[in-house]
Amino acid sequence: MMSIVAAVARAVASELEVGKFSIPFKPVFAFRHDQALPEGKELRVTVVPKGVAMAPASRGACAYDVEVWVAIMRKLGGGGTEILDPLLGLVEEITDFFRLRRLEKFPEAMWTGTELKPVISAEHLEGLRQFSSLVAISFKVVR
Repeated sequence: MMSIVAAVARAVASELEVGKFSIPFKPVFAFRHDQALPEGKELRVTVVPKGVAMAPASRGACAYDVEVWVAIMRKLGGGGTEILDPLLGLVEEITDFFRLRRLEKFPEAMWTGTELKPVISAEHLEGLRQFSSLVAISFKVVR
């Protein structure tokens, strides 16, 4: 049996794969994401199961609050920061994409919120010349 948090994260990756976004990408499911990218200008979107909290929902059911991270990263290369606006636009598209959404491959997961942690990592921007943004999406599953 697959864990709830991994199943929800895989369903998020599946939804992103078929979604239409202004900048095309192929999401990758992983159990962790690398913070530093190798040289190159490819966009990397990694979906990671981050955490789960459990609480009683009724006499016979528990509520699982599942958090999934979507890491959006791209090296800036030799260019300037003009690429930041389109990448921030992509982050907002991903945020909006899951708002009020149930996952097709895990429909019992109900979206409960999204946070950007951070919108842009200043450390990565300055130290690695890399755009890094982390979208933390929360879902509730009652079983």
